[in-house]
Amino acid sequence: MKSLLPLILSLMVAGCGPATESLEELPVDDSKSITAGDGYYLSETEIAELEPAARGGNVQAARRLTNYYQLYVSDLEKTTYWQRVGANNGDAVAALNLASSLASRGTSESCAEALDLLGNVEMATENIKLRERAIAFMSSINEGRYEPCRGVVPPA
Repeated sequence: MKSLLPLILSLMVAGCGPATESLEELPVDDSKSITAGDGYYLSETEIAELEPAARGGNVQAARRLTNYYQLYVSDLEKTTYWQRVGANNGDAVAALNLASSLASRGTSESCAEALDLLGNVEMATENIKLRERAIAFMSSINEGRYEPCRGVVPPA
């Protein structure tokens, strides 16, 4: 065993030598994503196919459109629209995200709508983690711990 130790060490050290290519010599593939948002890009054809599907109740289509407008285009109005479509189609994740976005606006109307959405998630979802998130967020709003909605009267 002692005779193998020098061989193993020499192989380990040999593997630690300098790289054969510098960073300048590495090929660049411009077809690959260069930002995190690039992974959410949709072509005009995909958008044209996804929009009617989402409006027709396809939750995954609404999520893809939401992600595109939120993470690739950065369009808050369209993001909110597609989150609302998803929430109206029963997507608890879309409802939670929309509630968070609305509550952060801090108006009495947006906070009341956020509470309504959170109440729907609490009542309708079977996912325990999502239900717990909705309950915790509702509590923080109702108890005045969520600054943007402080002082908003919860719905009856």
